[in-house]
Amino acid sequence: MTRKLLFILALMLGHLSMLTAQFVISTTPIEDIEVCKESQTLEISVLATESYAGSLSITIDFPTGIYAEDESGQVTTANASIVAANYANLSQASFALELDGELSVGEAVTLRLEQAANCEAIEYVQAGGILEDLISVNFAGGQIEDFGNVYEILYAALSFVVPEPTYVTAGTEGVQSVEIVNGGLACVESLTYKQVRPANTEDLDVLQVSVNGAEVPFDLDEQSLTIIFNSSLLTAAGFAGCLDSGESLVIDILKTSETCTPGADLSYSETVEWGCQGLSCNSSIPQESNIFLINEQEYID
Repeated sequence: MTRKLLFILALMLGHLSMLTAQFVISTTPIEDIEVCKESQTLEISVLATESYAGSLSITIDFPTGIYAEDESGQVTTANASIVAANYANLSQASFALELDGELSVGEAVTLRLEQAANCEAIEYVQAGGILEDLISVNFAGGQIEDFGNVYEILYAALSFVVPEPTYVTAGTEGVQSVEIVNGGLACVESLTYKQVRPANTEDLDVLQVSVNGAEVPFDLDEQSLTIIFNSSLLTAAGFAGCLDSGESLVIDILKTSETCTPGADLSYSETVEWGCQGLSCNSSIPQESNIFLINEQEYID
């Protein structure tokens, strides 16, 4: 009896193996993905090792922070078409395909879609995560799955150049310059600079903010100055739509000291951060900068 059960089990496992071996999954290598920027193309090939006619669906499970661009999926071979697609879950995309007749041995269906990355991918990689997609193919009577090629992400890293103190003659105007450097490996299209002074202290009135001579809009409240840069604003300031790796951004803040007391030491805390989709990818360590108000008679060496 035991031998008979073992024989039946062996037949069942053999039959299952034949089913799950009906297709072979392969992917083309993916270019490095810049976080919060352009997507890269994922191409999946499903090769038939036996002739097949029936339903077929492909599901891609992405690692943390990686997602498919909406409506980017397309079948690039003439033997199938997408009849339903689901991008609702950022961590997964699925496609139901309709075959145009029977797939013959050695014939493949190719699906192409665009992959992008958000801030969560940075944290995932920094924690030791590996970026590879899990691809599942469901067909009549079986399922196979395999991992795609491993790929990398590129991202910006913003920091400040340590500033020299700024000296302003009391009763006049002066310029405080702030330099931000991108020490990462990717271009950043949007960033936010914030300057905060301690509560209940004097401050200079902000007259104008500029970058490379181009005036920049800013928000000002009782305690902080905020400047938000986007791609259009960076272009107007002389950059190619983003702050690239190795580039620096110098912000000139024109202030007036008419209402301030000579001899005051004005201290500010500065931060800069960037991100997308409502998430912060990188926030700098707060930096302190100082403005010293001097009398007209004083000489600064």
